[in-house]
Amino acid sequence: MSHILTPVTKSAEMRILTIVSTLTRGGTERAAVNYTLGYQSQGMACAVLAYSGGGPRKATLDERAIPVFVGGDDAAAQTQAIEQARAWAPDILHLHRPGLPDSLSASILASLRHPALRVIETNVFAYVDDSEDRKLFDLHLLLSRWCLKKWVNGSRGLKDRAAGVVIPYSVDCTSFAPSSEEQKLSFRSELGIPVDAFVYGRVGQPVEVKWSPLLLRSFCEVAERYADAHLVLVGLPPELQRQFKLLPEKVRARVHQLPIVNTDVELQRYYGTMDVFVHAADKGESFGMVLCEAMLCGLPVITLSTPLRDNSQIEVVRNGEAGIVVSDQCGFTAAMNALHEDATLRENISRHAPEHVRRNYDIPVVASALVELARLALSASSSADLNARTARDPRYISTSGAEDYRTMLHSAGVSSSATDALLLSAVNRPLARKAIRLARLAQQKIHKLRS
Repeated sequence: MSHILTPVTKSAEMRILTIVSTLTRGGTERAAVNYTLGYQSQGMACAVLAYSGGGPRKATLDERAIPVFVGGDDAAAQTQAIEQARAWAPDILHLHRPGLPDSLSASILASLRHPALRVIETNVFAYVDDSEDRKLFDLHLLLSRWCLKKWVNGSRGLKDRAAGVVIPYSVDCTSFAPSSEEQKLSFRSELGIPVDAFVYGRVGQPVEVKWSPLLLRSFCEVAERYADAHLVLVGLPPELQRQFKLLPEKVRARVHQLPIVNTDVELQRYYGTMDVFVHAADKGESFGMVLCEAMLCGLPVITLSTPLRDNSQIEVVRNGEAGIVVSDQCGFTAAMNALHEDATLRENISRHAPEHVRRNYDIPVVASALVELARLALSASSSADLNARTARDPRYISTSGAEDYRTMLHSAGVSSSATDALLLSAVNRPLARKAIRLARLAQQKIHKLRS
């Protein structure tokens, strides 16, 4: 049975409180800040509750005079920040989280919630909260059609589930742009990269599942073929360092590992050294902010489809327009070769890629949709009413049919087997997700015991 909401009709602007764990360097934190900046750009009053602590992204909010209530690891600091947020009197709570049951964020929502207030969740990884805490939410935002399908599959049979709609991450399109030829040569010279090299590059968090051994294997093949091929890596995780050390010496000498940086200016400098961005992640992407950054810099992107894991990258990188989507190592190597040899192909993609990001993911574009959804939520009389409104509103994608799996892959230029489709549905059912979580916890405990 849907819970009853008190319809809100106010002449004043909406007051939207973004809730996120911290304001550190991660993609979730960047997205939370971008959404908040978007709300502000639409004339909304904004504030941020970072309940577990601050971080370098707080500076951006401070520059825009957006109130930030910073908690910490201890209960006293969290309580103080929550009280500050309550006194700010929001109309909308917008929580960013992975999607799994989370007692801490749920307790914060419960302490702030009242009948005239609405709770929106950006579900970063399209996980399903099958706990009673799910009843705290009025609306779930999924980052792609792929995420919506995964979430719908996982929540089948679950009662009292709020509506889910597709709203992608927003990207600050003013922070990244193509580098001039003079800048590219200067960046390479500063970083010790040959100015006449053809440079493939990858930026990522130093987490094993965010990378794939396929990348180094493909580069090895390409480097054997082209003497000017070089590879820039930022964030290569420890687990892949051993594979790097096993590369032939003449190939290894053309791989440049650069330190992780904290600012967009420094990232822009790294992207400015590259000719092609190469993206392969075993886990795939629930969105892939780094892909948008690379495309804004005019880099053709090669990305690997991962149909049994997160796979939003095949939507973010429009195949043939903003980059090339491949399904295996053979395709990855072939795409690297094609972009190395075909200057016209590179130029066409480089020209279209930034516009693709600006058209679909720029902060004002996404913020407009977010504000309309917030207004829709505030005017709804019940969760069932809100569910019905989003379902019939043509501006929003809120359903995922059985054919969506194959349609998404086909539009990306890749294919998958019927077995994959069945497995995708199976692994995202609630019982399967619980089993996977338990297995991962057991694996982590075993690793701790061995270390």
